[in-house]
Amino acid sequence: MGKNDVIDVVRKYKQRVVAEFGPVSVYLFGSYSNNTARPDSDIDIAVIVPEVKGDFLKASSVLWALTWDLNTLIEPVLIDQRYPSPLYYEVLNTGVLV
Repeated sequence: MGKNDVIDVVRKYKQRVVAEFGPVSVYLFGSYSNNTARPDSDIDIAVIVPEVKGDFLKASSVLWALTWDLNTLIEPVLIDQRYPSPLYYEVLNTGVLV
């Protein structure tokens, strides 16, 4: 899958995420953002929210459920802005905002 096709998939996924969680930042990161993707690469997506309301694991499960009929290669990661991690900074520095 080419990078433009992947970005189209990420845009569709973002629409679903926004409908479920409200305003969020969605980034493509990993191999597709740094042009090292192979045919078997997954699609790494960071969903950055101002605050996770309720159970973090349940919210993460919802992110996964939103991928099922769209593309099984999507690997979503939920990030709460209040608790920045090394991954958060990597996404901001190397990811593609969608």
